[in-house]
Amino acid sequence: MPKFPKKLITNEIWRRIKRNGSFRVKKKAMIVEAAKRVPEINPNPMESTANGWQQEVANVSQMEPAIASFMDVVEASKGHAGTTQSAEEGPAGSNVDSKSSMYEFRDHLKTWAITHQIKHTAVNSLLTILKTNIPDNVLPADARTLVKTPAKVQITHDDEMGGEYWHYGLQKVLTKVLMFSKNQSITKISLIVNIDGVPISKSSTSAFWPILVKIHEMDEIAPLVVGIFSGMYKPKDVNSFLRRFVDDMNVLLQHGISINNRAIEVTLRCFVCDTPARAMLRGVIGHNGYASCLKCVTEGEYCYSHGKMIFPELNAALRTDSAFRSRTYEGHHKHDSILEEITRLDMIKDFPIGCEKDY
Repeated sequence: MPKFPKKLITNEIWRRIKRNGSFRVKKKAMIVEAAKRVPEINPNPMESTANGWQQEVANVSQMEPAIASFMDVVEASKGHAGTTQSAEEGPAGSNVDSKSSMYEFRDHLKTWAITHQIKHTAVNSLLTILKTNIPDNVLPADARTLVKTPAKVQITHDDEMGGEYWHYGLQKVLTKVLMFSKNQSITKISLIVNIDGVPISKSSTSAFWPILVKIHEMDEIAPLVVGIFSGMYKPKDVNSFLRRFVDDMNVLLQHGISINNRAIEVTLRCFVCDTPARAMLRGVIGHNGYASCLKCVTEGEYCYSHGKMIFPELNAALRTDSAFRSRTYEGHHKHDSILEEITRLDMIKDFPIGCEKDY
């Protein structure tokens, strides 16, 4: 046991120890207690330095994707800077092209900072360095000016929906992600759509209804938010809630999306929702109705002893998209669904249940 000076133990403690017969035992205990008050000193400072260095290396390794993406931007800035210098010596038309390229570089830098969640202090330092090499005051001096985070978000209050709705845009959110994706050779993407309610309070019925989109070919990308409805209950008019999303989807299905002068085909893979949301989106009766089965035309029977709806028939005819759209199934439909306007959407097969379809 290491020895510590007696001054670490107060005089009052020493007086208590001396009055007691077990002086040596309590002396050791009090020395141990006093040792806890002494700041711990690392006997091997080189080991501490090495551990800190390894931690710094780990932090840098986590930043490798952002660093690699930034190096691409820097290389682009070098080419743009050279173009600007030659443009000043050339005709006025080439100078205009050079300025447009520099503004395009500024947009790429903005997207890079947002995608990798770079701190504003780091962006400010980067802007200070880049401004010395980029002329014409193309880059701002502050990250807040570069990112242009809106102080107000355009939120639409719709009485038909029974709440407020914010729409970001399907094409806009896909462009933001695909522009800096590592897979720049992809030529086709398929989208998985999810719509469901999310309670935001335990003391009220207020909830969010986000429209989420997942790119099936890119597992590393989290679901993207296209729009959000906020209200005390679910949207009163589902078709009004989905109107702008359906318009965006049809445009992408027909024309695709262009990323860095590269055309990408867009397809709709399926809608993944729980049973109540699936019935609401398709405009059919709920899961406790007699004709509520989404896949076949079986009729349910109510079991009064257990208070449940059961479907004893196992070999009923399957529902089809054409029969669904022609309203052949009586008792199954509640209202028309705006999702039927989506190009090449199968109202039966594109709404999988459980493991029916590999998402």
